[in-house]
Amino acid sequence: MHVRVTSVEVQPGKFDTVIAMFRDELIPAMKRRQGFVGVTVFGDRATGKGGSITYYASEADAQATLADGEMQGVVGAMAQYYVGQATRESYDVLLDERT
Repeated sequence: MHVRVTSVEVQPGKFDTVIAMFRDELIPAMKRRQGFVGVTVFGDRATGKGGSITYYASEADAQATLADGEMQGVVGAMAQYYVGQATRESYDVLLDERT
C-alpha cells in the first residue's frame, strides 16, 4: 500500500468550504480511480492548518492521480482557499493498524 500526505493552510473562515469540496467533489472523484483505498482528512480550524492522508493500492495508482484531469480540476478549485501552496509527499505503508 502507498500513501500521499498532503499538507495545507486554509484561509480564515474557509475551512468548512474546503471540507465540503473534499467531501462532495474530491472523494467521489477518488472513488472512481483505480487503486484508491481510502482517505483521512485532518485539521485545526483555529490555525487553518490541515491536510489529508490518501491511501492507494500501489505507488503507480497514486502517481496516476497526479495526471488525472478531473482530480486536478477539483484540487485546483480547492487551492483558491489555501494560504500558499499545498505540499505533497508519498510513502510506502510499512505498518497499518486501526481499531
